[in-house]
Amino acid sequence: MFDFLFEGRAGVYVVLALAGIIALLLWWQKRQRKPLVVLIVTLVLAGLYTLLHFLVETDTEKVDRTLREMAQAMDTKDMDRLFSHVSRDFTYGGKSREEIRRRLSDRLHGGDVKGVAIRDFRVLEFDREKKLLRVEFAARGQYLDWHGQMRCQGEFIRENDGQWRLKKLITYRPPVNSEEFVFEP
Repeated sequence: MFDFLFEGRAGVYVVLALAGIIALLLWWQKRQRKPLVVLIVTLVLAGLYTLLHFLVETDTEKVDRTLREMAQAMDTKDMDRLFSHVSRDFTYGGKSREEIRRRLSDRLHGGDVKGVAIRDFRVLEFDREKKLLRVEFAARGQYLDWHGQMRCQGEFIRENDGQWRLKKLITYRPPVNSEEFVFEP
């Protein structure tokens, strides 16, 4: 609801910076107390906003962090850590969570998948009542002889333990287009 208070959005910093610059210019021209007070309040607000950004992790930031942890777990071949972020109800390409885990483990330990990184994360849909967060991102890495990135959509659900877990994944054939593609782990 009020996630903008905690996400360190550039627009908020721009507004605060403009207010601070205007107050500084007014104070510089007139040397009155009121613009100086506005400048100090603006600086305090910017500091509080920055502090809130670093102290509070929003649901969107949690999902972004989760995706990055999953990519890191793939690089370190830590299947337990990777699948701790995957829902028990997860399916991909008609395969169950367990089958995907087994096949992906074989690919990772065989050296077929390397250098996985997440980029260009953005929220597509956030429904607090349904405990659903749908995101789009680019997965970058190496798979066999292919190097590059593919666009992905992930559907995360907040489970009963309060954690966001991946329930559904859609990948798109590189280069980016609208054709759905099932990556074969």
